[in-house]
Amino acid sequence: MHDLLKQSRCIVFDLDGTLVDSMQGFNELASEIINKYFAVDKQTASQMYRDTSGIPFRYQIQKLFGDHDMAATAVDEFEFSKLNDSRSTTFFEDVPKGLRDLGDLGYNLCVSSNNHHENVETVVEPVKENFSLILGYKDNFLKGKQHFDFIQKELNISTEQMLFVGDSLHDAQKSYELKIPFIARLGTFSAEDFDELKIPMLKIDNLNMLIDHFKEV
Repeated sequence: MHDLLKQSRCIVFDLDGTLVDSMQGFNELASEIINKYFAVDKQTASQMYRDTSGIPFRYQIQKLFGDHDMAATAVDEFEFSKLNDSRSTTFFEDVPKGLRDLGDLGYNLCVSSNNHHENVETVVEPVKENFSLILGYKDNFLKGKQHFDFIQKELNISTEQMLFVGDSLHDAQKSYELKIPFIARLGTFSAEDFDELKIPMLKIDNLNMLIDHFKEV
């Protein structure tokens, strides 16, 4: 991993659960909606949401319930509620200073999220000066290959010069498929959860740990 860190010029961050402490709130909201529209008990619904996190909610619902009659209604309620709550989400304590420190080390920083783009812009507003690019979900423009290709083109960098920091198993799997080194922020999933993927990665509890690794290379 140290060799990969040496090549890096750009660090791409997922948003929810990685920079922003929002996943518990989203999990509670999703559990209520899944219980309401699909008659799944809230504990099971919570696990279902967690296990499929990392993709837009509409795709989570499609994956879990297929073409259920209430799918569109459930997705609309979830996204509307998130939009109303987005201004109250808070960054993890280590994030504002951590972003500044990484920028001072000379790295381009980007956000790549499957939260809707307008939500992402609203949430990132207090720290937006740290980022070269801020990307959210739009139709046919998702976190993963589409976002990463756009970042490479805009910043004139290669795959080998990128790192992706995320909190979900889906983030890790997608990063591995695209040959972009992955750094797992623990919290939504444990170190043991990530270990089960058998994917090489660095695991951190906070951005200070990431900064320490960069200072060592």
